[in-house]
Parts: sequence; structure tokens; C-alpha cells
Amino acid sequence: SGSGVGWSPGHASADSGSPGDFEVKGSSTKKISEMTTEMLEPIEGGVRSLDQELRGALQRCSSDDWMVQYEAINTLRRVCHHHARAALLPDAQRFLSFARQLCALVE
Repeated sequence: SGSGVGWSPGHASADSGSPGDFEVKGSSTKKISEMTTEMLEPIEGGVRSLDQELRGALQRCSSDDWMVQYEAINTLRRVCHHHARAALLPDAQRFLSFARQLCALVE
């Protein structure tokens, strides 16, 4: 979206490091390590911190910077894996917003 900078077979290259490592080329080249579900840490700080992290991640999903989107996706994954019941299920509007953002990222 936006700048056209992002991951695609033409923009990524395998790295000789870990099997899940790859590089994204754009305004700069950065190495990204894919995080497995088991590597995702819970968000510390209680409901207030969780709410701030979720709001921030949803906002960062619309960034033109793919690295910002990637970090936001990992935050959303952390929320889903560790905090879905507390952060998403009690608020239908938040859940729908969350789902829309994820769908937009997949397109």
C-alpha cells in the first residue's frame, strides 16, 4: 500500500542466518526474523497497557512503511495469542475494527 515498498518475491532475499530470516528492500534494507507463535510474549502492564498497544498497532497497520506494518502485525499476533478474551471479545466494535485491519493487510 502507499509507497509500493513491501515484501514480495522481487523485494526479499533469503539470508544465510536462521531459516525464518529474510530481508526487505525499500528505503533501507533491514533483516527481519520471523516470529513463531511460541516466541510471542504477552503484553505486560495490565488492561491499560494492552489497550494502548492494541490501539497503536491498529494505527500502525495503515503505515506506508512495511517494517512498521510488520511490527504492528506481531503486536496484533501477541494480542490474539495471549489476550484475545480480555482485549477483543468484550468489545464488538473493536473486534470488527481489528478484523478489518487484518483483512486489509492480507489484500
